[in-house]
Amino acid sequence: MAEWALDNLEKRLAELEDREAIRNVLDEFNDTADTKDMEAQGQLFREDAKVIQHLGETTHVLDGRRAITDAFGGYLATVELTYGRHETKPYS
Repeated sequence: MAEWALDNLEKRLAELEDREAIRNVLDEFNDTADTKDMEAQGQLFREDAKVIQHLGETTHVLDGRRAITDAFGGYLATVELTYGRHETKPYS
């Protein structure tokens, strides 16, 4: 196989692996929201993560894992049903 073809194949494989890793994180995020396991959900974020929330005209910046965990946990405490286990992975 030509070197350019192998390079292209490696790039395509890396992209597919990246997409699967993103799906896995999204599934874990949804699962932890469904079970309201905020500490586990918080571990999905880097310690220095930032989340910017736009709520109508208001913007909130959640700065750091603890702030994100507390804010998401506060929201989830107000709702009974969350994501309903909408998984991004194919059914087996």
